[in-house]
Amino acid sequence: MPEDPSTTEEENPKEAKRENSSSSFWMELKRRKVTRVAVTYAIVAWLVIQIAVATFPSLYIPQWALTLVIMCVLLGFPVALILAWAFELTPDGIKVTKAARSDSGADVAVAPQGKRKWAPIVFAALLPSLIFGTLAVFFYLKSGADSETSVAADRPYRIGSVAVLPFTLLSKDDSMQVTADGLQEEMLTTLSEFGAIDVASRSSTFQYREERPSMPEIGQVLGSDYIIEGSLQLAGTKLRATLQLIEASTDTHVWAETFDRDVAELDKPLRFQKEFSFELAIESYLQMESLRSPNPDSVGRMEEMIATLMAKVDDVGTQMEVSKDYRGLDTQIELLERILRLDPDNLDAYRTLLWKIGNKSYRKLVSFYDAAWNEDYYLHIRRAETIGSDDSGILTHLGNYYRSHSNQPVLAAAAYKRSIEKDRAEGLDIHPTRLKRLAHSYLLAGRYKRSLEVLEGMDTSDDEIVFYMGQARLALGRIEEHVLLLDQLILKAEKGDPSFLAYLRFTRARNLVRMYGSTKPIEELMNDAEATKYLRDHLKVVAHYFMGDFDALPGLLAETEGSTSRWGITEMGNVTMKAYAHFVAGNNALAESYCREVLQALQSSEEGLWMQEYRPDVHASSVANLYALLGDRENSIKWVNIARTHSNPSRRYADYCESVYSMAEGYATLGMVSESCSMLDQLFSSPSPYRLGFLLISPSFKAFHHEPDFRAVARKHVEQLKDPTVLDELFGE
Repeated sequence: MPEDPSTTEEENPKEAKRENSSSSFWMELKRRKVTRVAVTYAIVAWLVIQIAVATFPSLYIPQWALTLVIMCVLLGFPVALILAWAFELTPDGIKVTKAARSDSGADVAVAPQGKRKWAPIVFAALLPSLIFGTLAVFFYLKSGADSETSVAADRPYRIGSVAVLPFTLLSKDDSMQVTADGLQEEMLTTLSEFGAIDVASRSSTFQYREERPSMPEIGQVLGSDYIIEGSLQLAGTKLRATLQLIEASTDTHVWAETFDRDVAELDKPLRFQKEFSFELAIESYLQMESLRSPNPDSVGRMEEMIATLMAKVDDVGTQMEVSKDYRGLDTQIELLERILRLDPDNLDAYRTLLWKIGNKSYRKLVSFYDAAWNEDYYLHIRRAETIGSDDSGILTHLGNYYRSHSNQPVLAAAAYKRSIEKDRAEGLDIHPTRLKRLAHSYLLAGRYKRSLEVLEGMDTSDDEIVFYMGQARLALGRIEEHVLLLDQLILKAEKGDPSFLAYLRFTRARNLVRMYGSTKPIEELMNDAEATKYLRDHLKVVAHYFMGDFDALPGLLAETEGSTSRWGITEMGNVTMKAYAHFVAGNNALAESYCREVLQALQSSEEGLWMQEYRPDVHASSVANLYALLGDRENSIKWVNIARTHSNPSRRYADYCESVYSMAEGYATLGMVSESCSMLDQLFSSPSPYRLGFLLISPSFKAFHHEPDFRAVARKHVEQLKDPTVLDELFGE
């Protein structure tokens, strides 16, 4: 079919015209060198932004300045293109670019060359700059009139700028120079976390380490409103730091304070520097804030920002509870740290932050023994304590750390006690968990009477409370009293939780063993199938071990292999018992492999490294015991000597007792009767849950029953038995 002639005549010329127009526009861009300007501008702009990003933080130039540079670069791009189109650079100077000539040779121009209307083009080029410049001048003048005006999204107001000069040493101990330099650097780092102040860099202040001009001159050079200078001095067992806050422009001392710390804290220099520097930094910050208090509008903006961030924290918490995915804890922690950058002494934020950090371990997002996490948790607690030293919530966290993380029950008990007394003074209810932790801390510290005083009247349906009561009464020689309590609890529990009832019956039998030095109570319990139906597997292992029923152990041990919480290396009594059980059951290869595996874990795993630092006596005595089981006499004795150097009943009495008993077991395995009995006599001469009745049934010491030294120790401490004639029967006397 032939084409419609009208279409050919009308549409094809239009298409050709459009193509010619597009081609001519591109050629015009090239002729006016607009493309060259665009490429050059992009390269230079990229370099400018990269230089700003790399250098501004080091020069402590505010974040908004970087934003300003980026905005200028972006807004300047269209301006550069418009100017490149409208003007050209000639030997005679800058001139308006002439229009291109048509194919016929005539200039394509709307107006004669001399009368070209290029004013609109110039105005279009200058318009973005005029708008942006006006805004910049407005905000600059506004910030000059009111220093509290927000200059960044995360800073509702600005207090000023500060420089921290190197600390002066007043003592002749050159080793303190490292401490002084570390304190200054950590203090700079801490202050820079506070959003309301700008901090001069360490490199800029280091020049004043030896020679110092006047404070106004330093302030002018560094651009600082305030200057902090300090000194360090050793005085006996104390390290004294003196700080002075100086207003740079007037050279006026506006605040000074001294801070004392124990020299012993320098044993962990990095921790000391981080912890102490925060105390120095927050005190300095609060003084500067009091001198330049923000206006009500600024405070209002800050409170709005904090409320928004806290709402986000709550939203994340709600999402986690629904999804049961607790990885949002990291998001919550980040949000709370943003609040603390806005308001560094916000105690509510610190309380919430500590719960979130602690919850990471509880939710298995981080190992309880992770050194970095433990250190972070501790430093946040100490920061919070610096701000609210009498706050019951902060004191509770401090108690938790000392009790569970750093293994210092004496300090834990003191923190819990202060926390409870604080709330009681304010008429607040005390949660039973806090009382239970206080009782446990007293128990670990060997303060058994105080532990019982706290536990009296508490809910005995809690198996932990029952266990703590039993341990305290056992150590005080009040076993019969605890057996009577267990009888009452068994009657109450007969219609309740069967596993709790089984636990109570087992606990009663074990206490009777300690009273009488006989396995008969445990044997009677284990022969009652109904009574042991709901008994936990690890308790069955303990029962069969002390009954000497080693044939049943391999199967029971296999059932507990997955129970890492019960057989972790921090519970070394269970670990040693398991290894010994494998030996007596005839599984020598398995026993040796297990011992070496545990030895490796004690030396290199997170748990093992944690034990080395916080339970050194138990760690060393456990290593000694395992080497003894392997028949390595030399290494066993070496580690016993290490354990003795770490033995310290005043730190954690429960660990002291455990390590002494473990050393006695190791000596017994090596056949060193005198040394083993000396350890046992030392143990029984002080109050502890380790009783003579328990010793008499222990497989570790049965080979000693005929030894005079062992019999002498048993006779010396016979008052620990309900019936002393048991010894006559046992020894055949």
